[in-house]
Amino acid sequence: MPRERHVPPPFEPEELDRSLDRYLTAGLVFMVVLIAGFIVYAVREPDLRSTAKNEQQTSYTKIGKQLFADNCATCHQAGGQGKIGFFPNLADDDWL
Repeated sequence: MPRERHVPPPFEPEELDRSLDRYLTAGLVFMVVLIAGFIVYAVREPDLRSTAKNEQQTSYTKIGKQLFADNCATCHQAGGQGKIGFFPNLADDDWL
C-alpha cells in the first residue's frame, strides 16, 4: 500500500497572491483607459486641426486688414485701388 506524499506549504502566502491580483487588475484597467483615450484622440484630431486652421486664418486676416488700414490705406485706398500716379492699384490681376 503506497504512502501519501507530504505536500509542502505554499511558497508564497495567500495574501501576496491577492495583492498581486489587485496590481494586475489595476494595470489592465489602466491599459484599457489608455487605449480608449488614444482612440478618442484619433477620432477628434482631424476636427481639432481644421478648427485651429480656421481660427488661425481668421486671426491672420483680421491682423492683415488692420495692418493694411494702418499703413497702406492712406496711399492705396481702403480697397487697394490706388491713387493717381505713384501708388499702384493693388486690386488688379497682377497683385491678386
